[in-house]
Amino acid sequence: GLSSGLACFGAPSQVNEKVREPSGDVPISHGMDHIMEYIDSPVPSRCTTFMEQMSRLPSNVDDALVRAVKVSILTRGMGNRFAHSDGTEKDYRLSRQVHHIDDFISHTWLAGRWSKFLALCLVYNGPAAAVTSWLAAAVVLVLELDVVSAWPRTLPIEVEHGGKVTQHTRSLRGMLFCPLVFLFTGMFWQEIRSPRMVFVDKFCIHQTDPNLKKAGIRAIAGLLRNSERLVVLWTSSYFTRLWCTYELASWIYLGKSHIYVMPVSFAVMAGTMTLGLYVQCAVNFAYEAAGLGSLPLSALFLSLWILCLLGAICAQRHVRELGELPSQLSLFSVQRTRCFCCDANHIHPATQESLPCDRQLVYDALEDWF
Repeated sequence: GLSSGLACFGAPSQVNEKVREPSGDVPISHGMDHIMEYIDSPVPSRCTTFMEQMSRLPSNVDDALVRAVKVSILTRGMGNRFAHSDGTEKDYRLSRQVHHIDDFISHTWLAGRWSKFLALCLVYNGPAAAVTSWLAAAVVLVLELDVVSAWPRTLPIEVEHGGKVTQHTRSLRGMLFCPLVFLFTGMFWQEIRSPRMVFVDKFCIHQTDPNLKKAGIRAIAGLLRNSERLVVLWTSSYFTRLWCTYELASWIYLGKSHIYVMPVSFAVMAGTMTLGLYVQCAVNFAYEAAGLGSLPLSALFLSLWILCLLGAICAQRHVRELGELPSQLSLFSVQRTRCFCCDANHIHPATQESLPCDRQLVYDALEDWF
């Protein structure tokens, strides 16, 4: 489905006509006809056609255009750099020239900064956060064993059962230390380790110089070729955006297969459930630390009900977006994709300055391909 959807970028004999008529539709059958002709053709002919098309892609990219930014820079300030898509000279200077790009991040600017922040944390910090929190729990457990007694349990509580009152102690350090380790690592792991260098359009393609921007756009295929992995921050609007589909089509066209897809709605669901669970643990701990005993069952069930409700709302959105994907692919057309410059009628809404047409640049690149 994905291959056939992307195939409607066109056959060699059809692309010139398509790019000159952006308002028209490109039925999915056109792309499928091209695929069937390609499959039915003799093997030598297929290889020749493929090599001819690949030879038209830029095999080498100007070293000055191969730029990347640290993941840690993207996650600072709770993802505030994803608040808007307008790039500045200062944003461009956050990236630097590199020889190799670890990840090419493909995303849509319609998604909010918080959801992208959670998605990036889950992709790049999630595994480390899980491992370090489990290790922290194991260390605390060993230190609090009676045979070790290095860290005695410090939270005494009284439990009444069958008319008898018994006293127990809970792990203050375990209740506070392990969740804090998880949250800290989940947010700042890329600051601790050697961060991965990633490509993000706003920071790695000059947004204010039209000539540099055009050069960066035409070098996308070469930048992808220099990337180890494609990370897709997927939302329901992903296949409606010109740039997103262009980047994914370029990756597939180059024959690269290492793609990591992170549904942003799943990251929001995971982050909401995790934060809600920790809030519940913190309230329970504060109640017991104040000497009020265990949290009443009614309050405990109420907090669990709220947590499950939030999780169900996030899960419903996640499932709904996944359900829309097959129809989006089956009806995909490059002419129906949207981009910021065309939506704004090529006038920046804030500065009233003229915007160069990204669509024409992408169409020109497609002509170079085919």
